Amino acid sequence: MQQQKVDNQFYSNHSARLAVLQGQDAAMRARRLHLDCEQVVPFMRDYQYPLSAWPIIIGPERVAEFEQFVARLPRLYLKAVKCLFARGGEQFAAYLNESPFIHEMLMAPDFDFSQMINRHDVVFSGGQLKLLEVNAGCAVGGWQAGLLEPQFRQILGEFAETAAWQVQHRQVIDHLFSGVLAAIKRQGAGLGKKILMYCLEEDAIAGEAFRERFDLTARALGLAGSAPELLFFSDFDELTFSRSGAVCFDGHTVDALLITDMVASTVPKPIYLRLLGAHMTGRLVMPDSMLYTIFGNKLLMAMLHEPALQPQLSEDERAFIAAHIPFTARMASESVLWEGETRALRQLLRERKDEFVVKKAHSAQGRDVYIGKFNSDAEWEEMLDRVLGDTDWLAQEYCEADCASAPDLAGNQSAYAMVWGIFDTGNRYGGAFVRGMASDHGRGVINSAQGAVEFCVFEQAEPLAA
Repeated sequence: MQQQKVDNQFYSNHSARLAVLQGQDAAMRARRLHLDCEQVVPFMRDYQYPLSAWPIIIGPERVAEFEQFVARLPRLYLKAVKCLFARGGEQFAAYLNESPFIHEMLMAPDFDFSQMINRHDVVFSGGQLKLLEVNAGCAVGGWQAGLLEPQFRQILGEFAETAAWQVQHRQVIDHLFSGVLAAIKRQGAGLGKKILMYCLEEDAIAGEAFRERFDLTARALGLAGSAPELLFFSDFDELTFSRSGAVCFDGHTVDALLITDMVASTVPKPIYLRLLGAHMTGRLVMPDSMLYTIFGNKLLMAMLHEPALQPQLSEDERAFIAAHIPFTARMASESVLWEGETRALRQLLRERKDEFVVKKAHSAQGRDVYIGKFNSDAEWEEMLDRVLGDTDWLAQEYCEADCASAPDLAGNQSAYAMVWGIFDTGNRYGGAFVRGMASDHGRGVINSAQGAVEFCVFEQAEPLAA
């Protein structure tokens, strides 16, 4: 990565001041998280990704920007689907590589956004929020660092100036549970007062962490003693169904099902269809229904740039897309409209290689991503030969991530290029985390599975004193 401008002030006054303090104090730069101790929740004691000891602190402007983005994007996606594919289930399926059955569900009136769980991966590029992709469903990661809130607060409290700061943290898991509880209350669901969470047998420690956060959320909502019970299971064959179609487990009717591991595609099809039937008939709250996980399809970004859609959008909607959704096109397209001119896609990607990323629509963890400026001409050409024409690949305008200053794991103050994961819990902003890669390392992919450092995100709760 090339050196980018570093601007902590963009995020908050506290963020800017913290960078100054860290630059002046070797003890702050050397501070580390010590996870193998009793004070740390057991689930986080052997966390697999590197974590910064210092949170990123954002101010009200960034919070408001995240809130507005989270509220608008899913609704714009749904409007685009209805405009382009109003009567074309097969066209919808061919464009997005999805089941035509989802098209029928999306066309229904009064779409319920309240059950969705999304993580929007964005960068600030030149100070402008740009979407990279959306990950949908309860299995999305990034919330884990928030479980270390007490440790981050302890570190802030160890230094005189930061100890006086008033900051707050949005616990993503708490917001997820709040949204599910609200959805159950609104829908009625199965009225069995049971929430069922899929958890692998070897993840019993994770189950304990979920149960603790659920109990804290219920108490905060005034539901102590009256909240649904949180249950865990590890085998979909343990589920049964009543004559009315309600989902049952261990003799209990289930109100909500949460799949917190990436196994949704391996759920036995007959069982998944019955779960979906319960969900569609109002008997089950199910954020991992295909009705919601489709919002993680990266091809939706290409759909927003289709020329046929533009006349059907308002001026404000077109401005939102221009500002926040990088130009995206399906690799199955022979030609695209680029800067007002129709261009052959292969020719455009050859001539403007350094301005594009090519990636798979259904993929995760930084895999299947080719960033033109970090590939040789030969590598780029080989990739084009392989994926051009493939319906599950897309080309996207490359957005260079802005940098912020923070201590690296060696105790030096470094510039980190950052990708923000901002959470949508029931179509509301539910918190964030950051992945950062030192600006002089890597090949453009900033992902925890590719070596990025994770940062917890706090919010500035009061103005910084002059």
